[in-house]
Amino acid sequence: MTNFAIFIPARLSSTRLPNKILSKIGDQSMISHVVDRAQETSIDNKKIFVATDSKEIIQDLEEKDIACIMTSVEHSTGSDRIFEALQKIDHQALDYIINLQGDVPFFCSTNIETLKDTMLLSD
Repeated sequence: MTNFAIFIPARLSSTRLPNKILSKIGDQSMISHVVDRAQETSIDNKKIFVATDSKEIIQDLEEKDIACIMTSVEHSTGSDRIFEALQKIDHQALDYIINLQGDVPFFCSTNIETLKDTMLLSD
């Protein structure tokens, strides 16, 4: 069985729109909507992680059944943030990591399924 995980990098400081990730869309934050999209996929909730540099983001997601991993504020990319988060969990059993950006609240969760299918075909 192939093991997939979704990592959602989320940083609080944004140069163009500070605190963008916590901006409300309806009654939820942007990051909360992204987590909802990830949870709509076939990937087990226990394999969905938010890698963040912010306690505010973690607090915002408290009611979600999601693991948040605190990372450094020094990272310049989401990939760097994910790499640090991977070092903090037992990642040996993961075959594939999907990087789902924290600022895409209207992302269609079926795209994750298409990506998974494509990755499995390339095995």
